[in-house]
Amino acid sequence: MLSKIRKYKGYLFLIISLIVSFYAFHSQLQLCVIHNYVEFVSSIQNVLIFISGVLVAAFGITSFFATNRFIKKLKSLNVDLLIIERLFDLSLLSFILTIFPSFFLAQEPSSTNDILRVTLSIFIGLLMFFVLSLCDLIKAFRKILKITIDSEKERRKMTENDDI
Repeated sequence: MLSKIRKYKGYLFLIISLIVSFYAFHSQLQLCVIHNYVEFVSSIQNVLIFISGVLVAAFGITSFFATNRFIKKLKSLNVDLLIIERLFDLSLLSFILTIFPSFFLAQEPSSTNDILRVTLSIFIGLLMFFVLSLCDLIKAFRKILKITIDSEKERRKMTENDDI
């Protein structure tokens, strides 16, 4: 059962995001309900720009510290490619989420209320998908770190036993 869930994880994230966006569309949420909406969106955009910066840092670390034992181990497992792929997907999504709010911030709330509701619900769905993908990436980082620490412990035990 868990293997099927892992296999269709992207589709599951998409379905959850669509459910959240439909709920946001059918609720009576308006922009005036969210206080300091512009500051809220700019805070989200800052986080998304930070994620894109992490992608650039990941490329830099793997290229500048290619002789590091930890980086070599990650490269031998192709983990760096997996992380860079997920970070690339997240940075593309963060670019969309950074540009997208300008569509409904530029509109007047009284003239195009339906367009605002649709745009806001799409944004909330994309944001939900982004958060789920980010949590998945954090989980992958944690798993990689645990495997690396366990292998390092085993290596130290082996060298400690060889010294005795």
